[in-house]
Amino acid sequence: MRPTFYGLNGKKPEFVRAEFSKFVEGEIFKENKIWNYYWTAIAAVDRGLDLWEVDYNTVKTGLYNEGFEFSSKYSYYKKPQSSPYAFIAFCDVLDAADTRRFNVTAYGEAKQSNKERVLKIE
Repeated sequence: MRPTFYGLNGKKPEFVRAEFSKFVEGEIFKENKIWNYYWTAIAAVDRGLDLWEVDYNTVKTGLYNEGFEFSSKYSYYKKPQSSPYAFIAFCDVLDAADTRRFNVTAYGEAKQSNKERVLKIE
């Protein structure tokens, strides 16, 4: 359905909405609901979802606002040339303080102001 959602079939992109509330009952959400709402918002925008319909009782908790705000900001723009925004989603963090992963010999000393270390890690 992605070509239809994005207008890659030569037509205007379709408006796409989906309900989300029942999905939260699945096993994937039991470990970390807030984290899962956020990453689900990213995946939904990436797949062309315009309107993410979520149960009001979930919304009013305020726990998931970061995911909802992301979805609200980046949805609706299906053609890069018409979007005022862009996003990059990393599934990993390049932590300059992590000397186990980024050893001092290869990347330099792990001190707060070591710009060279940060650039080497990047």
